[in-house]
Amino acid sequence: MALVSAAATAWSLLLLAATLVSAAPPVVTDAREDGRPLPPEPLPEAIAFAACALLLFMAHRFLRAVRTDHLTRRALRLLCEGHPPDTELIVAASSIPRAFAIPGRAGSPGRILVTTAMLGALSAEERRVLLAHEQAHLTHRHGRLCTVVTLAGAVNPFLAPVRRTVIFLVERWADERAAAAVCDRACTARALARAALTAG
Repeated sequence: MALVSAAATAWSLLLLAATLVSAAPPVVTDAREDGRPLPPEPLPEAIAFAACALLLFMAHRFLRAVRTDHLTRRALRLLCEGHPPDTELIVAASSIPRAFAIPGRAGSPGRILVTTAMLGALSAEERRVLLAHEQAHLTHRHGRLCTVVTLAGAVNPFLAPVRRTVIFLVERWADERAAAAVCDRACTARALARAALTAG
């Protein structure tokens, strides 16, 4: 729905902006020939110029969001270079506690990148929860959902709350899948709380 709303917003502004260059629609011409009184212009030029300005603003935000997403994915994939292509879990030697689900390209399932600092902060059972959480992101393609709402929010800033909600919900979705994987909701809650506090 966010994608449809963003596309509808862009299309509406494009139609408004097009009145600067297009002639009156045929239906308007026919109506005038029938003697029906119609305004000389269907839309004031000021509104069309405002629509052009908004389209440029939206295009700038959209391109910036696409570039940021591309650079982020590229940086995460660079961290995985040098590992065999069938390696799903990569442990990076780092004092910064982090865990990422890195979506794969077409035909690739993706990878999980965890730092040694994050693994060291968790018990063995809590590590299982963390990995199950990240695996759920890959299995259910949460990265794609987040990318779609991020790009939609870039086109239409009023969709920013939708983006925050979707990101929150996919995290809860992964939490529930992790709890189902380890069959221990209490341990899942402890692990996720400890991971979040450690990363924070």
